Amino acid sequence: MADQHGMMETMRGNPWLRDIMVAVISGTAVLIGGKIAAGPDYAASMNERLTEVERVNRELQATNTALRIELASVTASLDETISFEDLVCSILNSQPGLNWVKAANMTPDGSVEFRMVCMDAEYRARFEVSPFEYVGETDFEYWPEDVARGFYENDMEVYTTRKPLMVREYWVSPDGRPAHGTLTKFYHRFRTGNPQTDIELIIGHLPVEAE
Repeated sequence: MADQHGMMETMRGNPWLRDIMVAVISGTAVLIGGKIAAGPDYAASMNERLTEVERVNRELQATNTALRIELASVTASLDETISFEDLVCSILNSQPGLNWVKAANMTPDGSVEFRMVCMDAEYRARFEVSPFEYVGETDFEYWPEDVARGFYENDMEVYTTRKPLMVREYWVSPDGRPAHGTLTKFYHRFRTGNPQTDIELIIGHLPVEAE
């Protein structure tokens, strides 16, 4: 009785198990009824049913294999198309103001450089940067030396202290005029599950009203 009670409690907590048990009991009842009705022909009838069950089982296995192959293909496609850069850009574009992300990299000589990973649509519009420009480059490869030096020093302070920094920076607008704005930079470590491959980021934010 205790075993029966435990089984009943298990089925109450798992509706799918109850459904399977009902199906098995119902199927058994049908088979017993068929045996009584069929009499001597029961063995032949059972052989036919077993043959049909084996055929359906083979079809289900083939379908299952095909689905697994398709799922693996879709997963591989997602792995190829959804990159770290795509993820970062989608997040940046949902935030107000001008936003950008640089990744810190250690150079062979032991110094740290910061390469642009992504900037949002507001940033590209303000500085007239196409999606194919600046990404993957350092500030020294894109901006004049004095502008890049100011950016680098502030990025380095955030990278070293790991503390947010509110600072006024200066740059050159697309029409050649000097411009400036008070912006915020902060450090973030993107964890990959392996400390050796974690990505260290400097994230910048400039309000849209900055001149």
